[in-house]
Amino acid sequence: MGSEFLSNRWIVLVACIWIECCAGASYSFSLYSQTIKTRFSYTQQQLDIISVLKDTGECIGIISGLLYDRFPPWLVLLVGAAQNSVGYMVIWLYVTGRLATPALWEMCVFICVAINGQTYYNTASIVTCVNNFPGNRGIVVGLMKGCLGLSSAILSTAWRLVFPESDGSSFLLVAAIVPSVVALVLTPIVRKHDPVEFKYGSSATTVRLGMVSAPVVVLALFLMGFSLWGRHSFQASDSITVYSL
Repeated sequence: MGSEFLSNRWIVLVACIWIECCAGASYSFSLYSQTIKTRFSYTQQQLDIISVLKDTGECIGIISGLLYDRFPPWLVLLVGAAQNSVGYMVIWLYVTGRLATPALWEMCVFICVAINGQTYYNTASIVTCVNNFPGNRGIVVGLMKGCLGLSSAILSTAWRLVFPESDGSSFLLVAAIVPSVVALVLTPIVRKHDPVEFKYGSSATTVRLGMVSAPVVVLALFLMGFSLWGRHSFQASDSITVYSL
């Protein structure tokens, strides 16, 4: 039963969706950038340098690609989880004062390492699903990228619910733990399978992929509504507090 479960390419797809839904912490830089700037008295130029190194780490995906071509997806996910957790955890230790104040280059190195971990998640998830659904590559890639785009909203919403009164330092902790734990738990499931359709996907597979995409669209609408409602409620609460004072 267990081997049959793991050999199902649809289970692999669902696992990769979960990974992609937690892999976009790099898009949430604005949530903690002001905390970093204030904590270490950085100028805007210094913060921009950190942002550039963040983008650099996100763009260096060739390393994860080379690793994927030579090793199984689970190893790629392990490397990504290691980089993600170590990079963000060290930055969190810096920001919370548990480690000595870093030099600017040290902050740049660790944020580059943390963000580069996302490329391993993307490579393992997207390439594996493209291999497993060769006749529906476009739909699969679109689905994976859509989940990655939602990941920032998912992580930030979870952060606000768990740490409603905290500053951006607590988001660094969320970014260090959540994506890595999800990737490690799902690592045994993410594997390549012999493709069923070689050139064109069957209509049944296309319909099923559409059904899988539907909850993602619903989630996107929910997050949009929650974001607008949450922002409105926070503003109303602030207005009531100011009025009462």
